[in-house]
Amino acid sequence: GDIEELPESQRKKVKFGVFVADITVKYTKSGKQFAIMRVEDFTGAKEMMVWGEEYEKFGKTMTKGSVVEVTAKVEQDSRTESLQLVAQSIKPLDATAATPAPTKNGNGSTAHAIRPLVLQLDSARDTVADLRAIHSILTANPGKVPVHFSVRTNGKRVHLVTARSIAAGDGVMEELRAWV
Repeated sequence: GDIEELPESQRKKVKFGVFVADITVKYTKSGKQFAIMRVEDFTGAKEMMVWGEEYEKFGKTMTKGSVVEVTAKVEQDSRTESLQLVAQSIKPLDATAATPAPTKNGNGSTAHAIRPLVLQLDSARDTVADLRAIHSILTANPGKVPVHFSVRTNGKRVHLVTARSIAAGDGVMEELRAWV
């Protein structure tokens, strides 16, 4: 939603996380596959083109309802004169890939993992300002409690595991109360 406001100098490589709302696979005149994806975040929705080699590398693994990290170029669509996204790379954000396996204590027993703090977000309610506030709280309070997000968008819920950990004391929990 904010790409219209990006200065020209920053439009060559933009990185962000999105929800894949829809995917349409098409063919070029030469018979190569490409995709048109409708992607959404808390700021809006936009069309994203996934051409040739990028589609072969990344697009075939994407499904409707996926949450992905995208690096894209912002350029003017020759058909509509509006700005569109052209994917340069796509990385699935898979919660299971980031979940640590149980570890063994020195005495051979299995260590108990620290329960993550799960923040509940809803795209219909939460805004970019909310995400900035959460980021600020997480950055100011590093610790050992893993932080996860449970994001609801279009009636679906997606669980995201972050690389952040927080010191989840009473003061921090009060600051995050709206999302816990």
